[in-house]
Amino acid sequence: GQAFFTNIMAFIFPVIMTISHLKSHRMDVPFWMTYWLTFNFISVVESVAIEHLTMAIPLYHLLKMLFLIWCFHNKSKGATIIYNYCLSAFVNSPQSPGSRAVNTQAEVKIPRGGQMEDENDGDVKVEDDADDGGTGEI
Repeated sequence: GQAFFTNIMAFIFPVIMTISHLKSHRMDVPFWMTYWLTFNFISVVESVAIEHLTMAIPLYHLLKMLFLIWCFHNKSKGATIIYNYCLSAFVNSPQSPGSRAVNTQAEVKIPRGGQMEDENDGDVKVEDDADDGGTGEI
């Protein structure tokens, strides 16, 4: 009961927001990637130690739900904080595969409001990685 409700609350809204950002081509990639990394990290830890967590921490599922809401809430963007201070150590460790490709000094920086804005006109900017000279052709 409690675990199911907690997972639904921490999953449905972020999925809806991620999909809506994808459809509108305004994907806030750094923020939503850090949220899904945080969510999945907690899921992996739970898969190993859920019995110990629920016995050791009273109201574990309620606290988990509040924590994950804090992680994805637009005002707090707590997933960015968790990534910068906790998860980036795992991603940037010398033992991790592909660690040479990761800049160990980089921090995820999220603009207020979660959108990338061009400093000149304030419009939302979507970067195009295609090397087609701006024609949009492949």
